[in-house]
Amino acid sequence: MARTLCLARAAALKGAADASFGHLMDAIAVDATDPRPFELLGDSHKTEGRAKDAAEAYTHAMALSGGGTGGDDDDVSLMGTRSGASLKLFLDLGQSLLASDQTADARGAFSAACELAPCASAWLGLGACLYREGELEGAEAALAEANLLDPTNARVWGYLCVVALAGARAEEAASALRHAFKQGLGDPGLLAEIGGMMLAIGEWKNAEAALRRAVKRGAGVDARLDLGIATRERGDLDDAKIELKFAAATAREEGRVDALEKILEVLVATYDELGEDHMASQARRELEEVRG
Repeated sequence: MARTLCLARAAALKGAADASFGHLMDAIAVDATDPRPFELLGDSHKTEGRAKDAAEAYTHAMALSGGGTGGDDDDVSLMGTRSGASLKLFLDLGQSLLASDQTADARGAFSAACELAPCASAWLGLGACLYREGELEGAEAALAEANLLDPTNARVWGYLCVVALAGARAEEAASALRHAFKQGLGDPGLLAEIGGMMLAIGEWKNAEAALRRAVKRGAGVDARLDLGIATRERGDLDDAKIELKFAAATAREEGRVDALEKILEVLVATYDELGEDHMASQARRELEEVRG
């Protein structure tokens, strides 16, 4: 079993997903009660961005591990004992559940992680879940614990920013955002969320800064639209035009008619302000076609 798991892990590290999966299936065929191949399977799904599949694999591994706290062996995961679930497994399960919008279950996993080993990642996960559930005081308390344990964690600062924004504390949010940028926040979804919330309260400069980082790291059409709006509101019409045209092209490619309509509305207004009447007329015609 150990050799097969090592082969699976080695194949995964080389990017040979099919070979890794084959080794894992071999391991499961040998002993379907061993949690380790299921944990590795969850790792594979997580790496490929399949959050729901990862959560299912991790849940199975957790059940086979007993879902408990295995004492001194808790830090042993893939090649360790079956005496209890590891901290890594709790965190991976919580992250995958949260990414697949199973927030209540994710909260349970992170709460267990906090009891097992109250590290920054565990408190961050719990804080994120509480924020998603609208429990702002609890979220802030959990994130404060995470921040004390690791003040260099960019995602902690990012979530402190959104919690402050949700609580209408713009100055605190701006301060947290500066720290998040300083620590290199690179989560496109979180950056896009921050940008959208900053945009909603008229913080154009902070919104633009967050959204530029978001789209650079792969955020989609909605973030690009918000970036165009933030840039336009800041007064840079030429740059706004570029961002909005890019957003429109992406929306067309992805069949995002709802987003395309919003983009064209802003683009028409931008062309009008620039005095580009011909382009404004073209955008209006397309907008009328989109609206049917």
